[in-house]
Amino acid sequence: MKLKHIYISVALACVSVVLFTAFTMSARLTASGSDEPQSKIKFSHKLHKDATDCVSCHTGIKESGSLNAGLFPKMEDCSSCHDVKDEKSCSLCHKTRAKSAIEFTNEDYRFTHKLHLSKGMECLTCHKGIDESEYLAEGQHFNPDMKLCSTCHTDLGKAPGNCETCHLTMANLKPESHLVDNYLRTHKFQASKKNADCNMCHTSSSCEDCHAVSNSIGEANTATDFVTPYAPSQSTSGTNQQKITRVHDLNFRYSHGIEAKSKTMECSTCHQNTTFCASCHSSSSRHEDFAMSGIKPMSHTPVTTFVNVAKGSGGGEHSKLARRDIESCASCHDVNGGDPVCLNCHTDATGIKGTGNKTHGSGFAKSMGRGDWHNTTSSVCYNCHVDGNARPDGVPSQGFCGYCHPNKVRRG
Repeated sequence: MKLKHIYISVALACVSVVLFTAFTMSARLTASGSDEPQSKIKFSHKLHKDATDCVSCHTGIKESGSLNAGLFPKMEDCSSCHDVKDEKSCSLCHKTRAKSAIEFTNEDYRFTHKLHLSKGMECLTCHKGIDESEYLAEGQHFNPDMKLCSTCHTDLGKAPGNCETCHLTMANLKPESHLVDNYLRTHKFQASKKNADCNMCHTSSSCEDCHAVSNSIGEANTATDFVTPYAPSQSTSGTNQQKITRVHDLNFRYSHGIEAKSKTMECSTCHQNTTFCASCHSSSSRHEDFAMSGIKPMSHTPVTTFVNVAKGSGGGEHSKLARRDIESCASCHDVNGGDPVCLNCHTDATGIKGTGNKTHGSGFAKSMGRGDWHNTTSSVCYNCHVDGNARPDGVPSQGFCGYCHPNKVRRG
């Protein structure tokens, strides 16, 4: 027991030392500042925009051939407006007493301001909005992104479009939007947007490296012959050109129900339910509801409580699932375009209130207003309500019409 206390004491001491060291180092770094311009200088572009222009302050950029020299104003540039010899006013611009030159180091890009200015380009063409910024810390947000650069730098544009023109290294060259977890599987959402700019870096062949389908989705789309996008193709021909491991993990057969219910992916994009799913969730006849036999989801067990037709029971667990996500039910309970399986129980053949399985909540008809069942026999209501008086010109107070008009008499 004493040994345990010793271990705890030693552990607490170590943690205390680490935290104290981290705190003191952080304080030391804060006091001494960093190499970032905003840690040394206070400056507002917005305040200066009407008093001067960019090149009058950034005098070095007119001759700058790289991003590593001559980008920031020097003290003599400021002296045309400010009295730089008045030490009492130093704090107007300087955060610290140290007046070392501000330098910018770059190891990723090849760029020359001199060349772009000689082509007649304006600073705000690339650095849009910087003239409204009030703090130097905001400056990095006004550097041009690749989408802006691509207005000129394209294969058919004013400037070369190959990556090496500007990028010094191709290693890990990915835009920020790609640096998210599982981007390979979710990139379709970004690619499908109206303003998608994939073609800045990718050509149509980039997509075909993965999206080279083996066959079209049809009756032959079975468990052994199916379309599997998002995976590298192994050849230019053949039945199964692609690996499925980039789409589904190796245990997906046992966990696919989770993703199917959460709709993280649309199964029917690649699989035809009536053939692919049937290999496991099959019934004795191809014309029956697939869920009538075969493997059932865990949500459908135990059978004794899943469906409960007793009056006042609420229908059991299946009614909760149906109200929560009826589309999920339909993904299995579909009889090749025929009437849904719900009609096996939820059919009102008599029009006598209280004799059928309740489907709608209290006050349902009132919430619908004057529904389409008053005007057309095509109303979805007549799929379930099938008594002899269930029709637009039905007799008030009888059958289906009697649910809402129990005492009403049609006037001739």
